[in-house]
Order: sequence, then structure tokens, then C-alpha cells
Amino acid sequence: MGTSSFEHIVRLQINALMMIVIKGALSSHRRQIARRSKHEILICELPEMKQIEHGMNDEYSCDFVSFQVMHFVIYVADEELSTALKN
Repeated sequence: MGTSSFEHIVRLQINALMMIVIKGALSSHRRQIARRSKHEILICELPEMKQIEHGMNDEYSCDFVSFQVMHFVIYVADEELSTALKN
């Protein structure tokens, strides 16, 4: 047996091993996708009423008035204070 035939045999064995590894990874990925499709649902597939039941709206007061003083912009968030400064 020459060196080239030995290298050829090793390449065939490595190729076969890689095919087994790739096949196992692919089947594992397919099983994972199948499991997820049984137990999970996309938000866009939920009926609108279910989305409203589980949804929650956060309310933040972000009303403010901005004033420009000497090349600076000052934001005043308090409504009463901004009304007093406006006048």
C-alpha cells in the first residue's frame, strides 16, 4: 500500500464521518423546529383579542416645553412651571 492509497482511505473515512455528523445535526435541527411548532405560536398568528388581553400599555408623561437660552436648549417637563416661564 502506497502513501497515496492510505491518504485516499483516510479522506474517505473522514468524509463518511462528516456526513454522519452533518446528518445528525440536520435531524436534530428538524426535531427542534417540529417541537417548537407544536408548542409555540407567532404573535402575528394570535387573534387580536388575545393580544389585547396579554398586552400592556405603559404611559409616560413626556410633555415638555423647550426654551432656547444663550445657544442652549432647556427642556422643562413640569406643565405649571413651563406655563409660568412662557408668560
